Amino acid sequence: MNWQLYPDAVKEASNGQLILDVLGGPEIMPGIELVPALAKNVCDIITCAGYHLGTMAEEGNAMQALLDYTPWEEREVGLLDFYNEGFAEINIRFLGQTLGGWRVLASNVKVEKPEDLNGLTLFTYGEGPTAAFKKLGASPTLFNDSEIYSAMERGIIDAFDYPPAGWASFGWQEVTKYIVGPRVNHLVAYGVSVNLDVWNSLSAEEQGWLMEPFDKYEKLWWGYNYWVYAGPEFGEDAIRNAGVEFISWSAEDNERLAKLIEEETLRTTAESLSPECGQRFFELIGKPYPPE
Repeated sequence: MNWQLYPDAVKEASNGQLILDVLGGPEIMPGIELVPALAKNVCDIITCAGYHLGTMAEEGNAMQALLDYTPWEEREVGLLDFYNEGFAEINIRFLGQTLGGWRVLASNVKVEKPEDLNGLTLFTYGEGPTAAFKKLGASPTLFNDSEIYSAMERGIIDAFDYPPAGWASFGWQEVTKYIVGPRVNHLVAYGVSVNLDVWNSLSAEEQGWLMEPFDKYEKLWWGYNYWVYAGPEFGEDAIRNAGVEFISWSAEDNERLAKLIEEETLRTTAESLSPECGQRFFELIGKPYPPE
């Protein structure tokens, strides 16, 4: 997502009375440092992933289990309130999701079904996908994603599981032969968080300026990101146009991998939560606890 969209929407909502000063991305502060900095009011507002919030509050880990929820569905079932009850303990308020998308499997080996992942070394991230790929016989590994190009080029890894957006810019198509199988691992756990002391210091009108963009533009942003992930400028079409071959799986194999990742994600998420938190979270998403 173009991260200037949210600040621009806040400026519009407030008629220019509230300006968010965007300092930059990872070049300013590594992602792992964002949440502690926000909690201590080093900064007022950030965009970050659920797993970043999970380093300080278990509700952030729960976010990672939502493979197919949209932001409006989260609110409808009470998940936003659930998150913020936990995040209040670390002096943070979560405002809403801004990024939707998915990850794809890419490989230098012709993987035509899930079993073909057996024996491959695979870059992935997240406890659920890691456990799922291990069950299929792969050897998951994790390092800085900026190293994927050299790892594929040198044969250190055979495959990787990563969002398609940006590939054409990164040049990864130069060292990657195939995109294989289904779109998996929806990316919904990414959004805007504000320091709770700052939030509480704002008037109801000012708080409304920060929330109005989600009401007005949330579905538009969601659709825009899907276009980016699939499209010809930065997404899957751009990768295929650069010469990477797409290997389609059967519908049954697509479903089998998606189901395995979901099962392992729910299982590992439950293990990361306290019984009280886990029970409430799984009730909200309508899943048995502990996972069957």
